[in-house]
Amino acid sequence: MAVQSMNLLNVTFKKENVFDILLRVNNATCFYPQKASMFIHSQKNVKVLETDSSYDNLYHRLQQTSFRLGFELEDIHYHNEQLDIEKANQYLDEIEEKLNKIEAVKKELQQVKDENVNTLAILEKIEGDELNLDQLFKCHYLKCRIGQVPKKNIPKLDYYEGYPFIFKVFKEDNFYVWCAYYALSKDIIEIDNIFSSLMFKSIRIPDFVHGTVSEGLNELKEEISAMNEYIQTMDQRINILKEEHRLQLNQLYTKVTHLTKIYSLSPYVLDYNYLASIYGFVSDDDLEKIKALLNEINDVEITVLPADTYMEANVMPPVILNNSRFFKPFEILSSAKHYGDYDTTYLVSLLWLGVSGIFFGDIALGLVLLILGLIFSKKSNFFKIVRNLGISSLVFGILYGSIAFKTTTMSLITLPLSLSQKVMYGCLTIVLGQWVSNCVNAMFKNKKNNRFVDLILGVKGISGLFILTVLVVYAIVKIQFGKDILNLPLELIVIVIMLLTLFKNKLFLNNK
Repeated sequence: MAVQSMNLLNVTFKKENVFDILLRVNNATCFYPQKASMFIHSQKNVKVLETDSSYDNLYHRLQQTSFRLGFELEDIHYHNEQLDIEKANQYLDEIEEKLNKIEAVKKELQQVKDENVNTLAILEKIEGDELNLDQLFKCHYLKCRIGQVPKKNIPKLDYYEGYPFIFKVFKEDNFYVWCAYYALSKDIIEIDNIFSSLMFKSIRIPDFVHGTVSEGLNELKEEISAMNEYIQTMDQRINILKEEHRLQLNQLYTKVTHLTKIYSLSPYVLDYNYLASIYGFVSDDDLEKIKALLNEINDVEITVLPADTYMEANVMPPVILNNSRFFKPFEILSSAKHYGDYDTTYLVSLLWLGVSGIFFGDIALGLVLLILGLIFSKKSNFFKIVRNLGISSLVFGILYGSIAFKTTTMSLITLPLSLSQKVMYGCLTIVLGQWVSNCVNAMFKNKKNNRFVDLILGVKGISGLFILTVLVVYAIVKIQFGKDILNLPLELIVIVIMLLTLFKNKLFLNNK
């Protein structure tokens, strides 16, 4: 089957109907819009329609807001609605303002809690000491600092022997020493500098902590517990805010997502100030359907242009193949890559199915390929091909009575080849078959362009296929049966055809 014939449509409409046009173009799977920049050079006072970035900004704001609220946005139902961007931004502003207030309170609570936790960790190291915190920190003439020092720095205190301070150790582990030092008020600055050089880390004792260390620990634990309750309250407020706005945010997200996709087609629109137009390709089979779809909008003018009109400007129609559902996955192996090529999908599919069945026909292999193909067929066309090859291998495996490449008594037909020979001949058939597919495509194009010399005397023409066939048959007969089929007349014919093929340009100046 040949590649589908395409028509180039020029759709002109009022600029106010851009959304309706883009919506239909986005939903139409058989309309292939072309970049507007490819058509500007032939027209005056025209530009490419600018893409509105407002939807991208909204999309990022929605993602950020949902992250702060702690849920993932979902794409729900979209009914072709447009969106008031200003109102959407105002709506997000209101949510963010509420979030900011809650998060500010939560952050402040968390900071105070963290300070208390750090203080608790050090007071726990000196628990049991008879130290009275009220008396200690209210003393006018004597100052005390409580904290921790890296254990490795303790020996350095020997350098400061004789300085006016008292050093007391409460507890220690492999890394830190929890301690306190005392000094007179007039000497405390100098002593603070000494311990600062030893990387002494002081703790702040909150104002609400009173009495002994044990009493202070109890007060700290109660305060930390209260802080946790306050923080949980803030989290609950965020959850309430999330549930109040979840549906609206998902609806807004759905609109923004679809509108972003729709307006991403703006580079395909030519802007004539009051009017606009869009160029796109559509196949003969879908032409009337696209016309009917676009004519639903008022004041739309559709002009059908032959595809050849813009081929010289490198505006090439897409390659659209129309094959049955079973053979369609094999289109990726077809040699039809450009508009005007011949569709070799059926030829290639029969080649692969034949090789899979004839050379690799086996019940076990066929079932494995079939199951893999069915499981992953939705992921890509590759697994759909695997599925179809599995069917072919399974059918021939039943005919061969072959299970895990071991023949059983159920065999209906046989192929007198070893497994290694099957692999060799199968791979060779695939390579040669793909080459023949390319030759068929090349000969079709040569015939279409009236290049009959290349059609007959070409490497990918009739002469090339003849030489290849002779060589392949000779090799197979020689390897499989040990016979030489070549003789003088046949050799002369091959040599003459090869010479004509190699020197056709000199022999046939008028290459038609």
